[in-house]
Amino acid sequence: MEQCDKIIVLDAGIDPINEEEVLALYDCVQLPVEIKQIDLEYFKNTIIKTLKAVISP
Repeated sequence: MEQCDKIIVLDAGIDPINEEEVLALYDCVQLPVEIKQIDLEYFKNTIIKTLKAVISP
């Protein structure tokens, strides 16, 4: 089984992650937690591309 060095949480800012939640996650997994700020543009474009492929095959 593979092991990891840290947990990366992707935060799009929709439901901000607070320090208490980070500490709770750390307590569960016993790994450092790194928060990365992201936007949803990539996901939006992926959904649009997928829908276009389904609608017009």
